[in-house]
Amino acid sequence: MSKISKPMKSAQDLIEHMKSKGITFNIVSPENAVRYMEDNNNYFRVASYRKNYNKQLDSNQKPVDKYINLDFGYLQDLAIIDMELRYTFIQLTLDVEHFAKMDLLKAIENHNEDGYQIVSDFLNSLSHNRREHIESELRQNQSSNYTKDIYNKYSSDFPVWVFLELLPFGAILDFYHFCAKRYQSKQMNNRFYIMLRCKNVRNACAHNDCFINDLHKNTAAYPAKYIVNKELSKI
Repeated sequence: MSKISKPMKSAQDLIEHMKSKGITFNIVSPENAVRYMEDNNNYFRVASYRKNYNKQLDSNQKPVDKYINLDFGYLQDLAIIDMELRYTFIQLTLDVEHFAKMDLLKAIENHNEDGYQIVSDFLNSLSHNRREHIESELRQNQSSNYTKDIYNKYSSDFPVWVFLELLPFGAILDFYHFCAKRYQSKQMNNRFYIMLRCKNVRNACAHNDCFINDLHKNTAAYPAKYIVNKELSKI
């Protein structure tokens, strides 16, 4: 049996633990906080938002393990806001995926492709391992009630409009990058790198990850792209 360094605690035990860290229960009572953590959200997720708050400093200006002006109600609000953000972001990223497919089909049509050779050329351009992985992802459609019929009908020779409907977003982006290079399109290439960020956001939403558990300065993993900032500045 592995050594347990942090034993599992009850919700009531965790309330006392938070109190010892300077977290107050003025907005939400300890009793309601217990019910919230038992029925709505777990301590591990709720407590992650405490990183947004500063800690008290000792006489040497070094942080001690107590928070400044942090109430459990603030953590609860942040958890709810984070949930709403995930619901918004997942819808946005699904729209991005849809219009990426539309953009691809338009570019392919504008370059007078037949819709079949480009799929073959893309697969042949991949490394052995990457091609095997994508083909494995395609085969998973065989067991889907929603896509098995279309997969079985076209699996011997995918036209691009079917191919795109069966690929997961990561493979669609590989194909998008392939087409950007094939058509020497700077615009498509720029969109590809922006959509890589979108894929990360979509995956985080799908796995119910926390987005706003640390909003301190210089904590962003990636700086926003210039074109994104430019469009946001118009709002």
